[in-house]
Amino acid sequence: MNPPDVVERLKYAQWLLERNLAWIAQAEIKVAVVISIDVGMVSAVAAAYTTAQNKTLWAIVLSIAFGCLIVAALVCAAVVVKPNTDGPKTSFVFFGKVAEVDRATFMQSLKDASEESLLLDLSAQIHRNAEIALAKHHWIRLAIVWSFVAAVFWIASISQLVR
Repeated sequence: MNPPDVVERLKYAQWLLERNLAWIAQAEIKVAVVISIDVGMVSAVAAAYTTAQNKTLWAIVLSIAFGCLIVAALVCAAVVVKPNTDGPKTSFVFFGKVAEVDRATFMQSLKDASEESLLLDLSAQIHRNAEIALAKHHWIRLAIVWSFVAAVFWIASISQLVR
């Protein structure tokens, strides 16, 4: 029987893993909001542009600038939702690695695993998920910044197009 501290560490590691997964989920929730707002702004400019009676040079330039900036925001948002399936070389946790072995081998390996090896596996998974969460939050931050900058040009573009 293993000392209680290993079992407690396993519980703590599980809690940390769940916390990291929650951070990943938060980034993906934020990206849904950003994409929705960005697509709404694109639709508004497209509608205003197609119905504008007099497209001035300023209206065209501001619309193009808005388009470039919103594309940058959407590219950053796309990076956030890109699946990250690379992980530790072997794992009882990471779905990409679990799926690489057949079911019987996985079940036997998990059955035979010691608490120490499970703790090491969880530790590797926690670290990998922290890397994923950090990257996703970096890209969503960029998507938000580009969206806010684009919003300035969106306002200016709409104001020029609906005169």
